[in-house]
Amino acid sequence: MKITLLLILSTLLSPVLLAMDIITMRPITYSGDPRESYKYQLVDLLLKTTQDKYGPYEIHLTKAVNSQKRDIKEINSGNINIFISMTSKAREEAMMAIPYPVFKGLYGYRVFLIKASEQAKFSKIKTIQQLKKLKAIQGTHWPDLNILKSNGFHVEDTSHHNSLYKMLEFGRVDYFPRGIHEPWSELKARPDMGLAVEKNLMLYYPAPGYIFVHKSNTHLAARFKEGFERIISSGEFDRFFNQHPQIVEMKQQANLKNRRLFKLSNPLLSNDTPIHDERLWFQINPNK
Repeated sequence: MKITLLLILSTLLSPVLLAMDIITMRPITYSGDPRESYKYQLVDLLLKTTQDKYGPYEIHLTKAVNSQKRDIKEINSGNINIFISMTSKAREEAMMAIPYPVFKGLYGYRVFLIKASEQAKFSKIKTIQQLKKLKAIQGTHWPDLNILKSNGFHVEDTSHHNSLYKMLEFGRVDYFPRGIHEPWSELKARPDMGLAVEKNLMLYYPAPGYIFVHKSNTHLAARFKEGFERIISSGEFDRFFNQHPQIVEMKQQANLKNRRLFKLSNPLLSNDTPIHDERLWFQINPNK
């Protein structure tokens, strides 16, 4: 009888054993160890911050590099269980969005890959109308394609990732708008294509990148949402964002404060976009 009571008390008083959350995500394009990348370390921070309530976790990166359309299918088939990408109404209908901009809206600041020999052509551009006379390139399934078209830009598209750079290299298009976190690592990976980052111009449209999960995965959705609220409330999100080497380097390379900025609208945003929550967005500050 005593042994039975002790076993019951031991069970009641012992900590609840929580299941391991296995996070499977697509490969991260990064010049160094992917585990040192901003995306990986933010996911790790969110999971670590909620470990007391939701339990242990592991993060696994798949080997296959897919198109964004394919990655949405991979989420819905269960081959990956989180997907980090720019949002749109269609994506929020297809998956469950965690509505906190991963890069604090930096996805929306766009600089251009161009042919290195054509900087002089872009240096003459003073108005958005002049820029619209040139031809851009974007991925077929990217939200950016429709954003640019809806703002009156002339844009070609392709579903083959390598073709984006090839079309620019061979002069079939004039420029390739990229998020400011993207072009320098892409140039390093393609040193012989004669490409460069344009020096003077930049587009901006509200373009939050979210963590997405399957619509039925309410457990992971709740965990990531609580993680974001915790690190935002504590100030950890701002510290992480402002101090991460990838963000520091990105802002220095992009020379944001000295570029001519053209602001565009984004008709693809849903009504749920937290556009007025200033805690969540990066703003170009001339004092920083």
